Amino acid sequence: MTHAFNMPFYDPNEQELKEVIQNEGSFEINDLETHEYDLGHSNCDNQEDDEAGYNEANCIRAVTESMLVVHFGEDIIDILFDKYARHVTQHASRRNKTSVTLVVALTKK
Repeated sequence: MTHAFNMPFYDPNEQELKEVIQNEGSFEINDLETHEYDLGHSNCDNQEDDEAGYNEANCIRAVTESMLVVHFGEDIIDILFDKYARHVTQHASRRNKTSVTLVVALTKK
């Protein structure tokens, strides 16, 4: 069943986002802000790594759970995100320590 599930994700940079909006032409950019935040893996000991992994898994779960439940059912969700949290914890030292979120305010032309 996993072969039938596709959730593409692309994380554009600020310039790419501006270009897509401008090329599409329906909106004017009022404001575009870049927010960088710590993922919680910086200077962590093992207990803090566990907490950071759990927190990151919950953030991803908040965004993806409803799509995953529709496709795979509710029974696997807790197991899936427990495994994801452990994976994040195990690989925390090899990951980026920060993430960037772009916030854009648009007005329809």
